[in-house]
Amino acid sequence: MKRVTEYLTALFRAHPTKGSYFTRGSSHDEFARYSEDSDTYKRVVDRIAKKFETAKKIIPPPQYTEQNHPSNFACIYFGTSEHASLEAMDILAADGLYVHGMRIKSFPFQEEVATFINRYDKVFVIEQNKMAQMRSLLINELEISPEKLIPVTHYDGTPVTAESILSQVNHHVFVPSN
Repeated sequence: MKRVTEYLTALFRAHPTKGSYFTRGSSHDEFARYSEDSDTYKRVVDRIAKKFETAKKIIPPPQYTEQNHPSNFACIYFGTSEHASLEAMDILAADGLYVHGMRIKSFPFQEEVATFINRYDKVFVIEQNKMAQMRSLLINELEISPEKLIPVTHYDGTPVTAESILSQVNHHVFVPSN
């Protein structure tokens, strides 16, 4: 037990005048051998970044659902939110609010995802989780303004419905004026 305590104490030590700090953990080389060499670490991380760039060229592109009318609004959906998203878009169109859509099929994002987002004033990101993780990925990976991407989240354990999407979209589009 004493060795465990010494080990944990060493892990959580703080600098005597500057406070606690983080250090990089263990790493590996191209052959999965343990290494803490800085040059090796940088080489492996650069190699992973190159793989992401290559992946963008071969992964499935997004799928578009655009209305035959101009619009300032769009939505992004993915996975099992597709059918409810399309239904919500149809209901909005029947009410005269046209929303163009894009189904994301893969990550890392291709440049056309950013191009689609930049064409609209507001883009609703439809997700089935509380933390709006896809929205965060879009903001961080594509450097999109957070104000442009509106989270539409559904996280009560049931499948997302068009009604759930509509209530949140309507709240952002039809904001009562003061």
